[in-house]
Amino acid sequence: MPSNLILHSLRHLGLMFLAKGATYPGMPPQFAYPAAIGDLVAAVLAFVAIFAVAENREGSRFLVWLFNIAGSADLLLAITLATIYGAPAFMGAAYWIPAFWVPALLVSHYVVFVVMLAGRRAQIHEAFTRRIDASDSPRVPRAGAA
Repeated sequence: MPSNLILHSLRHLGLMFLAKGATYPGMPPQFAYPAAIGDLVAAVLAFVAIFAVAENREGSRFLVWLFNIAGSADLLLAITLATIYGAPAFMGAAYWIPAFWVPALLVSHYVVFVVMLAGRRAQIHEAFTRRIDASDSPRVPRAGAA
């Protein structure tokens, strides 16, 4: 999990959409600003979550969930806004961000969701097992149950 967070802590690259020379003139600001700021927010959330997870702090799971949901939403919003406002025509030197970086980040977000959900399922299973083991009364099937 920390390796995925480290990858996402480098999402400051979306700020290239605001840099002159990194994109062609005419980059739609309706795309550039939300994409850049969303990437910066996701990077900061990932950076904060790295330390919480590494030190096994209380609330680290919440921070990872927050980062993963916000980061996924940012990417989906950026893809949508780029399509609506025709941003691909103005990508210039930043073309590699949507061509390589965005798909890699989406896969990474998916992996984090899978890991987090698997961990949650294990917690729920353990809680039910403890509850059943803690009861002293034998389990009696209900009338009519097969």
